[in-house]
Amino acid sequence: MKSRKKIRRAFQPFRYVECDEFAEYLHGMSLKGWHFKEWSAGLIFEKGEPADITYDVEVFPKGTEMDTRPEDDAQEYAEYCQAAGWQFIDGQRKFCIFRKMEDDAPPIVTEEEKLKNIRKAEGRVLLSNVLFLAAFTALQYAQLFAQAERLFVNVWIFILAIIPLITVVRIVQLIYLNIWYVSMKRRIRLGRPVRFYGKKGRWLYGALTLLLVAGGVIFFGMEKNKMGIFIFIIGIAAVMLLYLGISVIRPSRGGNWAAQIAGSLAVVFIITIAAFVWVFNAPEASPAEQMAVAEELPLRQTDYRELDGEVSYAEYEYMESIFGSMTYAVLYYDVDDNGDGEWDRADTLDYRIYRSEFPQILEYVWRDETKAAENDEECAELWGAREAYMGRWHDEDTGTLLDTRSYRVRYDGAVLVIHVDEPLDEEQIGIVREKLGL
Repeated sequence: MKSRKKIRRAFQPFRYVECDEFAEYLHGMSLKGWHFKEWSAGLIFEKGEPADITYDVEVFPKGTEMDTRPEDDAQEYAEYCQAAGWQFIDGQRKFCIFRKMEDDAPPIVTEEEKLKNIRKAEGRVLLSNVLFLAAFTALQYAQLFAQAERLFVNVWIFILAIIPLITVVRIVQLIYLNIWYVSMKRRIRLGRPVRFYGKKGRWLYGALTLLLVAGGVIFFGMEKNKMGIFIFIIGIAAVMLLYLGISVIRPSRGGNWAAQIAGSLAVVFIITIAAFVWVFNAPEASPAEQMAVAEELPLRQTDYRELDGEVSYAEYEYMESIFGSMTYAVLYYDVDDNGDGEWDRADTLDYRIYRSEFPQILEYVWRDETKAAENDEECAELWGAREAYMGRWHDEDTGTLLDTRSYRVRYDGAVLVIHVDEPLDEEQIGIVREKLGL
């Protein structure tokens, strides 16, 4: 009975500028008796006798980043190299790995050609990364400008800080690549030996990427956003499973495109389903729980006027970031106007308070909150504020004006947006200001 061969998998990433270092790594493994066999969710090594095997790692210009296995043109290239004394072992992306079979085998390509291939392949990877990261950053900033509340969520601030840093690292690497290329080309022209190594910047890019993932989990935890943590982890796990499956199955170039497109849609579907499962499985708050939330609110309808009814819904959220804080509260009372024991209507109170030590932040919030208030009535004196306007609440979902009164009030260190069912008089406004610390 044949003994099963020992297999070892190594997750050792290499860039194109490190192809000689890659070859030396494979050589070092062979000296330990581990011989490279193939790519399959990492580098696969097979246990054998220690041997002094010379490897060559080439950058194949006709390959693409979507190649998980050697395509037809790579196989033709391998046949050419076989005739020159180099055995083709495996290929992925633009990497092709060869084992030297003849002692007098000539180099597969000249140093000038190898340098040119490396620069072109590495440059395309870096440029595509820069373009993607720049587009992603622009999208995040666009969403920030669309929703001022995100300024008070540390997760978003963290993302908006780290993603541009990663982009800058890639831009610096791209610039350095071209400087390195000119330097290496000069060395070749002067007849000096060249070796293709290049770990500069790899650790920083990897560290920032890891920081982005770890920071996302940490900040979701700090925000006590259990749903955010759940969706974030589900999304990361789904993406990792997708790429693990592709790296094991190793489809063709076209199959890889199809798998990534279908897989991306599947990841979006999984995240959506996970969100629905979380929302619909969340237990409905009991009346006692709703009352407990209502008790936490800094302001309730009963603080500034008489109201007979029961709390039917209460929501309270406090968010704080390096830019300030936002308090959000909603409180519904079921009211029996006729005294017949039946609830006739719901009395609504809805308010947000933004606080910040940075005038620019409050200015941005104020512009965002008042962009649709050009027809509102000015009431700054009534509120004792820098600026204040009263209007009717505009329902963003239906595009209609409701009877609910909306007040937008700006102080030196805060912005208040409050929606109430009935207009507030001067005495009531005084109570509101006292309760909210304005």
